[in-house]
Amino acid sequence: MSRRPHWDDELIETVKNAIFRNCFDHVEGPLYDQDVFPVIAAVEDWHKAKRDSRIRTHSEGCWRWHNECAEGLIMADYLDATSGGAA
Repeated sequence: MSRRPHWDDELIETVKNAIFRNCFDHVEGPLYDQDVFPVIAAVEDWHKAKRDSRIRTHSEGCWRWHNECAEGLIMADYLDATSGGAA
């Protein structure tokens, strides 16, 4: 398995550290970047499948945030605040 382009070094190191800290009894020898690629991919693919099937794993407020344009909401709040609510 190869590294996906959007995975940054911090993500890979975080997963390696979590595996090393929590599975120390089961990990023998050094843990290389490519050792965690399947773990990251599995979590990412699971999350995408949940999102794509519209199974709600987050609160309703969180899903509203994901489903609406966050930038549009921020801009509307900004315009409302700067116009005194007359927008």
